[in-house]
Amino acid sequence: MTVFDLDKKMLLMDYKKQLKQAFSLVELSIVIIILGLLVASVTVGKDLIKAAQVRGVITQITSFDTSANTFNLKYDCYPGDCSKASRRGLGDNDGNGNGIYEDSDFETDSLPDLEDYEIVFFWQHLYLAGFTNGAFDGDATNGIIGETFPKLKSGGGLGIYGLEGINYYHLCLDDSVGEAAQFADCFIPEDAFALDNKLDDGFPLKGTVIARSSSCGSDPNAFSCANTPITTTSGGASTVAGEACVFQVDATADIDEDEYDFEQTSNSCNLRIRMQ
Repeated sequence: MTVFDLDKKMLLMDYKKQLKQAFSLVELSIVIIILGLLVASVTVGKDLIKAAQVRGVITQITSFDTSANTFNLKYDCYPGDCSKASRRGLGDNDGNGNGIYEDSDFETDSLPDLEDYEIVFFWQHLYLAGFTNGAFDGDATNGIIGETFPKLKSGGGLGIYGLEGINYYHLCLDDSVGEAAQFADCFIPEDAFALDNKLDDGFPLKGTVIARSSSCGSDPNAFSCANTPITTTSGGASTVAGEACVFQVDATADIDEDEYDFEQTSNSCNLRIRMQ
């Protein structure tokens, strides 16, 4: 065997060795497919979790509606507003019986600015009557989500209040320690739309489900923002996609044309829902 033949044989052996160590095209294809399936499963998993959270919030709202009406049938008054709660074995906190959920200012024509009185008694009365899973203390000086107010399945808290003769739930209540009511944005527009579409009409600025934004003006996160309409000037809406909770064709767009802005992927919405 010549030196040339020996070198040729060694090169051939080295080539075969490299072939054994390297991935074949078939193997590479399988790896790529597996990676694609893993990425897809993670994405689908996130979507399923978000969908479950939305369904959970809807279930909470409808459950509290049902509980309040059942409470009324049983005690002949509504939770929180019940003027005879102490005589019904529902603690020492009585409401005034006028049908509107008020704070201690008793200003029924303006938005409550305190998380106290009937606004916290509501949850305590439901709890003491056995109509909630959570235990709520009715203590405005505590004001903690999960202790004084329910926690939403999606995060954030759930509050109530009355305004101009109508009672509302408000989603995205924040801890309100010291009785000063506050809220924060806790929904991306896509999830806010999903809730609105299931419970109402899917439009952010009309119907029984109304979008709000904590960037409503000079006092962000203040509870007064709950009654400030979303506009391009007060916050929460923009004529540029991807900037706010609501997309408007122009600054004076009709509410039939305003839409939740799916291109905004940050929490920029909270919701006010008319109680049934």
